[in-house]
Amino acid sequence: GAVFTFGKSRFGDDNANKFWVKNDPVIAVACGDEHTAVVTTSGRSYTFGSNQWGQLALGHTRQTNKPSFVKSLKGKQVTHVACGRSHTLFATKNEVYGCGGNGEHQVNETTDDEVLTPFHLTILSGILVKRLSCGVEHSLVLGHCGEVYLWGGGSEGQLGMGANVLELLKPTVLQFTDEKIKDASCGYYHTGLVTQSGKVFTFGENDNGKLGLGEDADESYHVPQPVFLVDVAERICCGNTCTAVMTSSRGLYMCGDGQRGQLGFAPNTLTKNVYTLTKVPCPPIDDISVGEGHTAVVTKSGHLYTFGDGRHGKLCHGDANFATLHSPYLVESFSTIATVQTVACGGCHTMVIAKAGRPSLEESKVSTARAKRHGKGTRLNDLREPSSLPAIKQNDPNKENNVQNIQIVQENVKSLESALNETPKSKKIVDMNKSDKKETIDKAGSDKTVTFNENDKKKKVDNEKEDEEKKKVEEKKKVEEKKIVEEESGSETDEPGATSDVTDSEADSEEEEEEKTAGSEGGAGGFMDNIMGIE
Repeated sequence: GAVFTFGKSRFGDDNANKFWVKNDPVIAVACGDEHTAVVTTSGRSYTFGSNQWGQLALGHTRQTNKPSFVKSLKGKQVTHVACGRSHTLFATKNEVYGCGGNGEHQVNETTDDEVLTPFHLTILSGILVKRLSCGVEHSLVLGHCGEVYLWGGGSEGQLGMGANVLELLKPTVLQFTDEKIKDASCGYYHTGLVTQSGKVFTFGENDNGKLGLGEDADESYHVPQPVFLVDVAERICCGNTCTAVMTSSRGLYMCGDGQRGQLGFAPNTLTKNVYTLTKVPCPPIDDISVGEGHTAVVTKSGHLYTFGDGRHGKLCHGDANFATLHSPYLVESFSTIATVQTVACGGCHTMVIAKAGRPSLEESKVSTARAKRHGKGTRLNDLREPSSLPAIKQNDPNKENNVQNIQIVQENVKSLESALNETPKSKKIVDMNKSDKKETIDKAGSDKTVTFNENDKKKKVDNEKEDEEKKKVEEKKKVEEKKIVEEESGSETDEPGATSDVTDSEADSEEEEEEKTAGSEGGAGGFMDNIMGIE
């Protein structure tokens, strides 16, 4: 699938954008506070974003604004990845590696210095990993046999091994129940678990009630605490200030701080904390992700809904729409064209993996009607009673903004639809051999006659020559810059779409291949343009 970037992702110019890897679809993505990591079908991993602590695993601390192949894991067949605030974990078929910030030994037990290249956690060798997760200062590995390993900083109780355990230098098994654990997640300073029978346990920092233990609960807990839930839990996702649980019936329950709308309970809970897991009205969901101040869910039918802090455009509603949303809203740009597969929320950005093809069910029909009336997309709780929503009134003071939002939504949908249907071979080639030749082109339902004379022909040829010369100069400059970077880092850097095995003779042609394999940077309001190339 293709990866769509929203918000302050450090990709390109921080505008909504996209990229993909040629002949090697991305199957997993993880977001840290300011960095991102992805995994492809062949087991390669790419990273980009902030790199102050070496969290990109590239052997240096320079920020990278485009996906860069983690060469030190070449041939390791990466299967899972997780990002914390400043560190990253990678899992292969039977090994675990870490890099980045290491102040609490959340990566490497032998030092507290930052780790610039993947460190092999030998104590976890042979473990078949089911899930990785990272907090600010602690790390977690969930094995397929139901065992949970935790290590790093535990000052807030996030390690769950007692008040006396404030730090663990090595991955240590958490033992508190006879049941196997089927899902686990690290928040910034808290941790959540789901047992095989569907029970929820949380521990760590309890600010704003994010542990779901009730209004009278303590400020923190150093051992796992049972959390009341009326349904059977299936998955859990912990963010900075809240916790989300997906049940076996595909329901969504949340607790914690809702002041920025990240709980999705509408403005009536805007100034309140929710201290117990409470159901969010929504259709069946398949995936959840909670970031620093926003939340995203993917429904069973492949639609994407977002809510919470909308700064930087991370709610995926367009570069011109930074509004905070206090209820889940459908991302219209995907709803009628592409099926969303998974989503990841970070500190100031969101990553979406999607494939070409329209989602199913009735959600898109309802969302289209809702968009025409309000221009923002469909709220999850609007799906049950769409007729109760008021239409835009003539004297509505927000009428102008609503109409503008409608246009933005429609333009994004049209640009995506146009790009998906267009192929490079479909472009008409006009014969310029004869002067004054006329070509009739059907455009937007009307016939227009375009005349080309000898002057037009000469001007076009001159422009093409000038563009070709500029392109050669730029390519030469790129190659020279690349050689300088290679000399500084001492190793080559694979770009998205390049083959895993790059020889010296192939290195010069790699820059030319880049344009064919990675999506180009998009401008404001045009993130769906030119989407050809989705694998």
